[in-house]
Amino acid sequence: MIREFAFSLSKRHYFQEASEESSWHKLDNDTFMSLYEYDDHVKDFFANKKTLAGYDGLIYMPDEFILDVDGKDFKQAVELSIGLKILLSDLEIPFKLFFSGTGFHFNIPSDAFRWKPDPNLHLKVKDALTAAGIFKYADPAVTDKIRLIRVPNTKNTKSGLYKVQIDAKWLDRDDLEAKIKEHAKFPKDIDDLEELTTSVDFAKDVDDVALIVRAMSDEI
Repeated sequence: MIREFAFSLSKRHYFQEASEESSWHKLDNDTFMSLYEYDDHVKDFFANKKTLAGYDGLIYMPDEFILDVDGKDFKQAVELSIGLKILLSDLEIPFKLFFSGTGFHFNIPSDAFRWKPDPNLHLKVKDALTAAGIFKYADPAVTDKIRLIRVPNTKNTKSGLYKVQIDAKWLDRDDLEAKIKEHAKFPKDIDDLEELTTSVDFAKDVDDVALIVRAMSDEI
């Protein structure tokens, strides 16, 4: 699978194997990757069109799908993130939480999804997540098929802080902002989630696309 990497909206279209994402970590500048993954057609499309606008190829779910949470300020971003954490916990959807440099990213593992590649997969994903109430908290704009999202362990030049993984329990800390500012001064190791097992249906079949929620426990 292929992912697009970029340093800005005007400096993008670097195509590389998605499995090599870690080679883009620990850069001290703004660095982004495509939200979705593609097959080799994406490189041919760009070679012919010199743009990804109007991309007509299949899009694929990545190993981890990222939900973006921002607010008008840090306090609102935290409040929205707490709401999303509660919703995901109620739905028994596991996640990894990252501070993005200004807001928060919730990484949902591929074990939680069963999607078939489709040129309009982004629309089906958005419909399912909207129905589940995800976009009461996360940004619904961060779903389109050529969307870029910040790479982990790279610096957000607006804040001077890195996108780093944090413990979801930190959201309840009174000193969260100070804690994060200290923690995100440098890149950090990324932990894996525990092995996941099937739990409850999150969305039923929609044009042969289904999202299956998996839980952290062994209970079905």
